[in-house]
Amino acid sequence: MAQRWLIVGAMGVETAPLLACLSGSRVLTRRTLVGQLDGQEVAITTCGVGPDAAKKATAASLTAFHADAVISVGTAGALVDTLARGSVHSIGRVFYRGALVDELQPLGGLPATSVCTVAEGVWTSERRNRLAALGAELVEMELAAVLEAARAHSPTLPVHGIKVVSDAAGGEEDAVVRAARPDRIARFKIRALGLATTKLTPAIRAAIKA
Repeated sequence: MAQRWLIVGAMGVETAPLLACLSGSRVLTRRTLVGQLDGQEVAITTCGVGPDAAKKATAASLTAFHADAVISVGTAGALVDTLARGSVHSIGRVFYRGALVDELQPLGGLPATSVCTVAEGVWTSERRNRLAALGAELVEMELAAVLEAARAHSPTLPVHGIKVVSDAAGGEEDAVVRAARPDRIARFKIRALGLATTKLTPAIRAAIKA
């Protein structure tokens, strides 16, 4: 497998557990640290939420770091009831702006699933159903933009996705997060940190060692 990985996650609670595993870390850019992880050279970018932030930060990181492969990681909402909270998936098909934009190579022996990248949160069951009708099983806000930046940098650069299910998109929990009550947002972030620590980070480490 590749020896130099760029790993891109949106929120600090998603990347912090992985950053804690780095040895010999140093600052590469404002949003990126570089170090050694399980014998591999790894750059970890905390890009911020949404496609625009993800595309910009990924492009900057690829300019500063010669990556052999890119992985978009983080939490995602389930668009179908068969994906349980806490389950970790490698991404195959990627949908964006209502269309299939690419098919990625799954990683690490994880179950492969499809994802739709969106620019705004999925707050209603009606929108959840529309996205699922495209063929997507997960929804998140960065992978397709990470892919765009990587393809612009090098059309042959391998791009992968590893996502952990945090909630059912368009469900009650999304509604309370949208309401922006600080206590409920804090609980969501605590849950995301727990999933990133116990589920996501081990899956990423296993994938890059495979």
